[in-house]
Amino acid sequence: MLEQINSLENLIERVSEAMSNLRAERDRIGEELETLRGILDEKDRELATLRDERETTESRLAALVEKMRASCEPSEPLVPSEPAGEFEAAAEEEEPSLPESEETPKEDPVGDLFRFDRGSQQGDLTDRF
Repeated sequence: MLEQINSLENLIERVSEAMSNLRAERDRIGEELETLRGILDEKDRELATLRDERETTESRLAALVEKMRASCEPSEPLVPSEPAGEFEAAAEEEEPSLPESEETPKEDPVGDLFRFDRGSQQGDLTDRF
């Protein structure tokens, strides 16, 4: 019977120790939770600040865009003062026309790589490929 009492006392001590460990773990997790809540609150404030900055930047950008549009709007319409047929004729007159009989000579590529006159070494290379 004495053995059973000792066994029960040992069991009670181990359970008590396990409960103490669990309480310590609970307290540690509670502290970590508070730390994480503090970080989350800080991030929420930072997010709110960034949203405010974004809204401010967007409104400034919109104002700049409107200012640029206002400065780029022409005071006169872009429609030519001449009738369309006369405008096209005037554009054609400005361009010098090339006679069709003259063809522009094609330029030879620069460099020895594009010359196909059969030199002693080049002939060997072209035969290989």
